[in-house]
Amino acid sequence: FTENKLAQSLLNKLENPNNDSTVPAVLAWLYFGQSFERMVEKGEELRKSLDISYLQKFMIAATNKILVFRSIKLGFRTKADWEKHRQLMQLVDGDSVMDWAIENFPGEKKKAGRKKTGMSLAEMFSHRVEDKELLQNRIEEYIKTKHTNQDLARLKIALDELEYIKPVEIKPLRDALAEQYADK
Repeated sequence: FTENKLAQSLLNKLENPNNDSTVPAVLAWLYFGQSFERMVEKGEELRKSLDISYLQKFMIAATNKILVFRSIKLGFRTKADWEKHRQLMQLVDGDSVMDWAIENFPGEKKKAGRKKTGMSLAEMFSHRVEDKELLQNRIEEYIKTKHTNQDLARLKIALDELEYIKPVEIKPLRDALAEQYADK
């Protein structure tokens, strides 16, 4: 290293970049990319080859262990990163790729908008309401003549300020009102 002055040469290329130099790209790949993972994968591929000896397989296994250990020690990877990578390697080598693909399928498309609360108007009433039937009748009288969005907002504000309903958004209240008074 010192005789060849490799480190000094690399620093010079970084400080005075040449347009044809690949050093910055290689160093960025080593630091930010999945360089350790690719080296371990290549080692595993070679280790599984039938053309190499037991000693070579042992050396490759030891090299892979060193790569994993050093990447964790230097802070480039965590043990959890390597466990996840090992699972992916086992998945690729195994017969369960289809199971994994189906398991991780995002599923049905979600509908736009908020989910319905499913609460009825009576369920939205707070404990402060003594006569729920009377309140429902008064709300019914109000919405018979006043049914614009602004009127609905006024109704919600009044019910909130009087603490007659639990804290709910306007849409669940509107849905509950529509369900309660749909036929009227």
